[in-house]
Amino acid sequence: MNFKSRLGTIIFGVLIGSSLCASPAFSATSSCENQLAVARELVLKTNFDRRTEVVEIIPACVNGKLVLNGKTSAEGVLRSILDELLQKNINFTDQVVILPVEDEIIEKSWGLINVPVASMHAQPKFASALVTQAVLGTPIRKIQSRGAWVQVQTPDGYMGWLHKKQFKSLSTSGLSKWNSSELVIVTNLHLELNGVNNAKKMFLPAGSILKKISESKNTVTVALPSGMMGTVNKEGIQDFHQWAAEKAKEINEDPTKFMDNVLKTAESLLGTPYMWGGNTASGLDCSGFINTIFRLNGLILPRDSDQLTNLKGKVKRNQAFKKYELLFFGKEENGLAEIQHVAIAKNSNEFLHALGDVHETSFEKDSPNFEQYEKDRFMFSMELPEKLTDGTCSTTFKDNPFFAKVPRTLRYCIPIDLSFQRQPSRNY
Repeated sequence: MNFKSRLGTIIFGVLIGSSLCASPAFSATSSCENQLAVARELVLKTNFDRRTEVVEIIPACVNGKLVLNGKTSAEGVLRSILDELLQKNINFTDQVVILPVEDEIIEKSWGLINVPVASMHAQPKFASALVTQAVLGTPIRKIQSRGAWVQVQTPDGYMGWLHKKQFKSLSTSGLSKWNSSELVIVTNLHLELNGVNNAKKMFLPAGSILKKISESKNTVTVALPSGMMGTVNKEGIQDFHQWAAEKAKEINEDPTKFMDNVLKTAESLLGTPYMWGGNTASGLDCSGFINTIFRLNGLILPRDSDQLTNLKGKVKRNQAFKKYELLFFGKEENGLAEIQHVAIAKNSNEFLHALGDVHETSFEKDSPNFEQYEKDRFMFSMELPEKLTDGTCSTTFKDNPFFAKVPRTLRYCIPIDLSFQRQPSRNY
C-alpha cells in the first residue's frame, strides 16, 4: 500500500467535494473555492493509516460555504484538521460523523471473539480478501456495520470486517465485567476443549482467552463468551491476569530474557504453513508470524510489515544484522520503497520468517539455508528500541486499553516515514 493508496479514501472524498462545488446547484463563491483548496490540502497531508482508522473526510462548497462531510473513527485526526482551519480564520460547518454510530448492531460498541479463529475481511463479504485473524476471547471494538457484517478493531489497532456470528456483542460494562473475571489463556500452540452436556469438541489456538468456572485435579471447566462450557487440560493454560502481569514485568525489566522467549516461540512454529492473513499457529503470513511470536509472549505489536517500523527502532541499511533484530525486505524504485516482507534474526547469520512455511534462512552462501532471493531483496534491519512498549504502537496485555477493567479506545499509533517513502504490503 503506497502513500497515495493509504490516502485513497480521502482523495476520493476530495474529488467528490470538488464535484459538489462545481455543480450549478451549489454555486461556490471565489472565497469558498479558496477555502476548499486549503481544506483539501489539510486533509491530504493528514498522517493516518487506513488499516487502523476510518478517515473519510469530504470538504465541499455548499451554497457558497465550506462544509466538511464524511465519517471517521479517528476523532483526533478530525480535530487536528478543524483546529488548523480555525487557526487560518476559515469558517466552516462540521458535519463529519464520528464512528461508531449507534444502530441495531452497534448498540453495544464492544465484543469478544466467540469462535476459535475469526477471519477478518477487507470488505463485508466472505469472498473478500482475508486481512487478519483474531482468536477466541479477543476483545474487539465495533466501528460500523453493513447488514450482517461489522467493521471491528482488534487490540493491535488493525481493522477488518467480521460476520456478526463470529463474536458476542457487549456494552462497555459487559466487557468490563468479562475483563475483571477470572480468566485463563491458552499457552499451548493448540489445546483441545471438550464440550460439556454433549456440546461439540473444538481445538483452541494459543492466545485464546476463556472464563474460568471451576477446576479439578487435571482439568479446568471454562466458558466461552457465548456461555458455552467445556473442559481443558490444566497443563495447556495459565491464569490470564497473572500471565499478563508476569509478561509485562519481563518485557520492562528483563528484555533479553523476553527476546529469548520470543525466539523460542518462533522456533516452535518452524514448519507452520504460510497463509495470507494468517495470525495463528495453524497458518501465518510473514508479519502474522512476527505479530504472533511477540503476542504469545505478552507484547502486542502492529500487524503489518511496514507498520512494524513505527516502533522507531534504530535502522541499519546493511546486512550486518544482530540477534533479535527485525529484518525488512522489498524493493526501491525512483526513491520509493515497498516493504514486502519481515523476519526476525536468530543470530548474526540466520533469521526466521514465514514464506511458504516458517523456516530458517541465511545470507551465508556456504550455508544449506542460503537464499539468494532474500539476500537480493533485503532492505534494512531494525534494532528494537530499548523500551519495548510506548503505549501506542506497542503495548503489553496488562496495559492495552481493550483489556482494561474499564475498556477504552486505543491511542493512535502515528505512522512514520524512514529515509524513503514506504509502499507497504506483506504478501511475499
